[in-house]
Amino acid sequence: MLIRSERWFRMCGYIARILRWWANVNSRRALFQLAVFSGFLASSTANAFDVEPDHPETGTVGYTVPEDLKRKLVRRATGANPRWNKQDQIELVDGRRFTLPYAAIPGRNGAEDVAFFQDEARSIVTQTLARSSWHVLTAPDAAPDRYGALPAVLLSEQEAKPLTAFLLHEGAMWVEPSAQAPRLGKGDAGKGWHLFVKGLLEAEAEARARGLGLWRFAAFRPRRADGAWPRKFTNDINRFTLVEGRLLSLGETKRYTYLNFGSRWREDYTVRIQSRDRGRIEAFLGAPLTALTGQRIRTRGWITEKDGPDMKLTSGLWIEVVP
Repeated sequence: MLIRSERWFRMCGYIARILRWWANVNSRRALFQLAVFSGFLASSTANAFDVEPDHPETGTVGYTVPEDLKRKLVRRATGANPRWNKQDQIELVDGRRFTLPYAAIPGRNGAEDVAFFQDEARSIVTQTLARSSWHVLTAPDAAPDRYGALPAVLLSEQEAKPLTAFLLHEGAMWVEPSAQAPRLGKGDAGKGWHLFVKGLLEAEAEARARGLGLWRFAAFRPRRADGAWPRKFTNDINRFTLVEGRLLSLGETKRYTYLNFGSRWREDYTVRIQSRDRGRIEAFLGAPLTALTGQRIRTRGWITEKDGPDMKLTSGLWIEVVP
């Protein structure tokens, strides 16, 4: 069994960076940072000398794009060999740029021990792109972002499977509702996107269960919605976060429905849903929100401070029942 050479070279790069950094600093703070980096390096070293991983490679990803959705997408390029540029975009040879909808490489989330993860994730994207030629598809009404990039689905030419699923399966990205994406919409097209995102969530769950990629780091793992949150997770305010907890009760006002995960409503974690969105969310979930009471659920979104940690949700996609 062969040692993965790219991991070996990556480990050497980490050592070189730390040595250069150590040569240019002379403070007590440097000792603290070195201790943090050494923990990450130890993990990387173990992986570098490991044999080929036992998790499935690219060819074993079982997820495909729903046929109803695929028929409604417009093909922008066939057999393309794109690259991943410095702006975290897909770039074709002719200069056209695209983003991957509903998925993103996460930031540091305030943790120093994941400082090298972005480089690792981009390396995985580059390697995955090199394994195949790709078809580039977009929604007919797709609009570019402020950088001129269109949200697109890239399908491998050999297997007709989406690039995003490969990357989620390897832990290089997580599913992020705020990532540049077409609107989920209504009717058949909307249902197609819903099924597409559900498949992405399944691919992400596999990587999370196996501790691959970003899921190795505590900074990215789901937070526990318990009474200790205000003291333990203040760094999560204004950051995209996954949160898991048991739903204790629902509260209602004229404008909002509140999902309460603690008994102290003005301190504990709360999910906020506008009244106009509640019916659509319940239709998507196939049950009233009251049916979730007592169940353990996972939510994802941006945490704000509003009488304790607060998350506003507009789609049932971002509410998952945890077995």
